[in-house]
Amino acid sequence: MGKSTQALLMLRDKNFAYLNFDNYQLLEAWDADLIMRMLDGVYFGYEYILLDEVQNLDGWGLWVCELYRMGKNLLITGSNARMLNSEMATVLTGKYLQVEILPFSFEEFFDWNGLDLHLLKAEHKTESLVLSYDYLKNGGYLEVVASHQLTRSYLDTLFDSIIWKGVAKRHNVRNNLAMYLVANFCNPVSANELTSELDFSSVNTTKKYMDYLHEPCFSRYNNKLKLMKQAPRKVYVVDDSLTEEELQNNIRLLRKVDSAKVWNSFLVSSYNLLNSFLR
Repeated sequence: MGKSTQALLMLRDKNFAYLNFDNYQLLEAWDADLIMRMLDGVYFGYEYILLDEVQNLDGWGLWVCELYRMGKNLLITGSNARMLNSEMATVLTGKYLQVEILPFSFEEFFDWNGLDLHLLKAEHKTESLVLSYDYLKNGGYLEVVASHQLTRSYLDTLFDSIIWKGVAKRHNVRNNLAMYLVANFCNPVSANELTSELDFSSVNTTKKYMDYLHEPCFSRYNNKLKLMKQAPRKVYVVDDSLTEEELQNNIRLLRKVDSAKVWNSFLVSSYNLLNSFLR
């Protein structure tokens, strides 16, 4: 979603070292002491270390804590904000600043394409409709917005990476839960029903798995906090593109689409914008 690019921009004009933890060779041959000697040799006199996708390294929190005690200035990126935040809170409480990067909102998507949603004119109607459909279909991930040639292959790879690498493999979560939630987005779900439906061992296990999936893929919404705490969870995808495959399956199998579900998710993803219109 552009987090690595953002990190590099933050470090422009700085002398920094870089480690990419998407490199499986680095992970398989991990030797912390050797890595530090290599960084010192390759990036002479560096002031910062950029650790990209650090969550792929087992036990990364303790290593980062050691680097901090050594006086290293660190910039860390990862694909699961909740996991990163939890780990950082454990090892570096009060010593870090978190910046969360989300896909483009509907308003940001229009800004990127040179239109101000608040100042649309009659001559913008056709372009606005095209952009609205584009956003609803392909979402707001920066790589997709910037290059439509990458759209389907990138989104498929992204979903696989988030689910299989970021959640399922790390936490031993069964993949049918993620698929079930995507197929039932905008519908109320309860841990009790999911436990029975998907044959999980216990309700607590189901709740734990849902929490693992919540940060990278899904959100939960209700405009009344009290109801949000009491009611069954109603799941929304963090980006509309994640529903596209399910949407196409509905078209093929049913010859119709539950458009209310799609627009429900779309409107929630742009809730702040809609609020400004309703004031």
